[in-house]
Amino acid sequence: MKRRPYIRITGFMDQKEVSAIGDLYPEDSLGHLIMFGFLMSQKTLEGQQNKYPFKYPPRESIVNLFSRHALGMNIIHYNTDNPDGLLLQLFSMVGIYWSGNCLRGDFDGFQLNISWPQPSVIEKFRNRTNERKHFTLILQIGSKALQEVDNSPSKLADRLKDYEGLVDYLLIDQSGGRGELLNINKILDYLRAIRDLGISEEINLGIAGGLSRRTVPIIGNLMSEFPDISIDAEGCLRDSNGKLDIIETALYFLEALKVYK
Repeated sequence: MKRRPYIRITGFMDQKEVSAIGDLYPEDSLGHLIMFGFLMSQKTLEGQQNKYPFKYPPRESIVNLFSRHALGMNIIHYNTDNPDGLLLQLFSMVGIYWSGNCLRGDFDGFQLNISWPQPSVIEKFRNRTNERKHFTLILQIGSKALQEVDNSPSKLADRLKDYEGLVDYLLIDQSGGRGELLNINKILDYLRAIRDLGISEEINLGIAGGLSRRTVPIIGNLMSEFPDISIDAEGCLRDSNGKLDIIETALYFLEALKVYK
């Protein structure tokens, strides 16, 4: 069954930030899910501090940030310098977050910020966690992944066929949290190629790149063809010190709701 589309904000560091955004969205809404993204790297998984301390919370604190919103989803965005060890790393996080508070289901899944992880690894993870039927996996298609398919829409779609049945969402994100504005025409080329191969029939498609309260209205240009598109924002919601600006974040979220009305 295809998942509901989402509006996501990535990079929360404080539970008050999470609650403030959740309070803007009625829990009986019939629209998009509201997704809360938390950044984790191999370094923070191992208990070390990331070089971006205002973006990556300590491993132990993430469980205390999770939202309890009825339409909320708590997703860990994971990146690693050792993709060969990805399966063990995923299970390490499962061991941490499927205990204590998370027995109530607060931890909803992963986004893999990794260029073309081995489908066999994802399949093994799925098979060993199949009791969690609603556990979510999102595959980020970042700039490196796009370069590996020569930035070709047809090659991208062909490569993504290997992930059918393994992931729930695909996120095209050339910016990678740097706030670079997406190229709407190029994005359309990618989305159309994926749709034309039938991949989007079971997998929800999402986009990211430079979205903020000022730029999110451009998503309206996609709505006639892709009304269920999901979106994610991070880089343009931060202040000059790299911290999440909760006012800008709230304004972005409210503008996004207008786009999807």
